[in-house]
Amino acid sequence: MANGAGFYANPPISNFMALSHNNLRHIALRMVLVQVAFTIIIAVIFYLQQGTEFALAALYGGAVTLASTLLSAWRTNAAIEADQHNAEHGMLEFYQIMVMRFLLVVGLLALGLGWLKLAPIALVSGFIAAQVGQIFGPTRIKKG
Repeated sequence: MANGAGFYANPPISNFMALSHNNLRHIALRMVLVQVAFTIIIAVIFYLQQGTEFALAALYGGAVTLASTLLSAWRTNAAIEADQHNAEHGMLEFYQIMVMRFLLVVGLLALGLGWLKLAPIALVSGFIAAQVGQIFGPTRIKKG
């Protein structure tokens, strides 16, 4: 381990993410479509139970997750490109993606709950529903 091998070695991300940009775009599109579907379902439930105000809050919560997913998809292409030249820089890009997603989500949730005064239970439910949509997103990844 002293020579840098083992657990702490930096394997190239491109080996892990040997996907074409077209495949990445397809995965992101499918993920977004599943998240939109889950968000709409929870918004309709809130609309039927609580009315328009709660439905809009649920839609906003789902939109926060969608924004995070789209940001991640956009920046992942840059991270893969960076990894092709320097694995360490590519890994740094992935860490930056995680930080940017976190800040985006916290900022948008704070905006929705604080300044826009949206219904908290509906907003968080929409956010969670879209997050659950990530589980049911792409199940197979084709290399190519």
